[in-house]
Amino acid sequence: MFFTAFLGFEVNEGEYKVWHGPYGTGRYQDKIWKLVRVSGDGALELDLDYFSYHRTPQRAFSSKFLNLFGEPRSPSGGRGARPVLR
Repeated sequence: MFFTAFLGFEVNEGEYKVWHGPYGTGRYQDKIWKLVRVSGDGALELDLDYFSYHRTPQRAFSSKFLNLFGEPRSPSGGRGARPVLR
């Protein structure tokens, strides 16, 4: 959901466009692993320092996320819009 909005696709409508592509080079793999913690029992936990959806409905990503990945794309394909989660 977060990457879908970050890439400028509508949440709950564009996920297949993002997750369908296993053909890439994995160039963001190291950055994505910074967002996730793996516990001793194998459970995955988001590092909430990278997100702000739990603090405000106006912004899904924290400045820490933006520093790591850059500005999100707007739904029109440009950069700079702040996606709102619905």
